[in-house]
Amino acid sequence: MKKIIMMLMMLYVSISVFAQYGDIKPWEKLGITSKEYHEAHLNNFSDDSIKIIVSYGITVSEFFKKPWINLNLTCEQWLDYRKIGMTDNDIYLKLNPVTDTTIKLQSKLSGKETQKVNLVKLQSFFLPGYVQIKKDNKIFGYSMAGLAICGIITTVCWSAHERAPMIIPAVGITLPVMFWSYFNARN
Repeated sequence: MKKIIMMLMMLYVSISVFAQYGDIKPWEKLGITSKEYHEAHLNNFSDDSIKIIVSYGITVSEFFKKPWINLNLTCEQWLDYRKIGMTDNDIYLKLNPVTDTTIKLQSKLSGKETQKVNLVKLQSFFLPGYVQIKKDNKIFGYSMAGLAICGIITTVCWSAHERAPMIIPAVGITLPVMFWSYFNARN
């Protein structure tokens, strides 16, 4: 039984390694989805421009919604604010005096953003590879999911064989993959 599990794990690792050397799509290199990549190229947006806005933490979809117009800024001004890590809410509060209404609006908006970020963090930790697959980073996503599943299967098989709970594979394989997925999804 152990030999079969080891052979399956070695087969999976071999496939993962060879898959990394396969065709890497241009949008995977840029860290965006294929939909965003095609949308950018339909709007004559170069790969270098995509790299720049992604490095500022802006998605292509967000950029094409032109949020700087609602803030009464030029695109360059908005990019300068985003480059230093400010969100649209931060920019709005910086440009407008704070009143009770703006504080209420800010708390509503930041609450929704926080919920969304927390959901992605939970998904990436408890479902290793899910967020990466969803973002079209399939190589990492399937590798993470496969390693997590291998860790769980190894834990169950080893526990059944020893007739006692064994958590070493879960702690040694699955838990590090969960953290890898979590930290990879944050970037």
